[in-house]
Amino acid sequence: MNALRNQRQKPPLLFSTNVPQTGSLSPTIPVTPKENIRLLLAEDDPINQEITRGIMVVLGYSLDVVSNGHEALQALAESDYSLVLMDCQMPGMGGIEATAIIRDTMAPVRDHAVPVIALTGNDFKGDREKCFDAGMNDYLAKPYDKESLAAMIAKWLPTATADHTHIFDEASLLRQHCGDESFTREVAALFATKAPQYIEAIGKSLAESSAHGVRQHAHTLKGAAAVLGANVLASLAGELESLNDTDKLTSTEPVLQQLRDEFACLVKVLTQRGWFSP
Repeated sequence: MNALRNQRQKPPLLFSTNVPQTGSLSPTIPVTPKENIRLLLAEDDPINQEITRGIMVVLGYSLDVVSNGHEALQALAESDYSLVLMDCQMPGMGGIEATAIIRDTMAPVRDHAVPVIALTGNDFKGDREKCFDAGMNDYLAKPYDKESLAAMIAKWLPTATADHTHIFDEASLLRQHCGDESFTREVAALFATKAPQYIEAIGKSLAESSAHGVRQHAHTLKGAAAVLGANVLASLAGELESLNDTDKLTSTEPVLQQLRDEFACLVKVLTQRGWFSP
């Protein structure tokens, strides 16, 4: 009777799937020690500088701070950094111009491929294409907090920390299913199997200039990702869901690429856990 009652408490699966069996639910994930991770902040506002310093102390990362694009280029020419947080608007040289120089293989910086995250306090939609055209990898809206900053670092430096909760919140999903690991694995594997269909449908709608189609499929993906605890993926899908008919569809292409990249990170984490086999 107890077994039957427990079975009834499980939410039904929308699709059937075969979940790969494995003897380990917690395989070792390679982790780069945080003391080896060096981040650069290019920000002219002293208050934002101190706020970010404080967050980095809590997160355990080393942070260097500069006040404009010229100083950022000098720092990148002298030292190696794992990631750059770049304010878009700074006196002397802003983040967009500085990033374009970083990506120039003739520029005297040590790593032309270093991930650069745009920091902006404005409506990013109008500036999105300029930032991505300059070579920025992602963006973070101000004001940001510890959680959003940690999520961004985990997204672009997936081996920098063992905390993958912003990619996939395993603990939250387990709580939803009363600690039933077998069923939780089944849900995660089902999502990893079906999500590519949703992403492909979004891309097809985008190619057909169908804002309605993009919104419809993004809504489905957002809901499924939220249930799984894939927070960043759900947020990106939500951005596509909010697309207006009057928006330029081409401006959503970088978001779709971010969504694809984030899903690839999720699959990597699920595979490392032994919960999914691509």
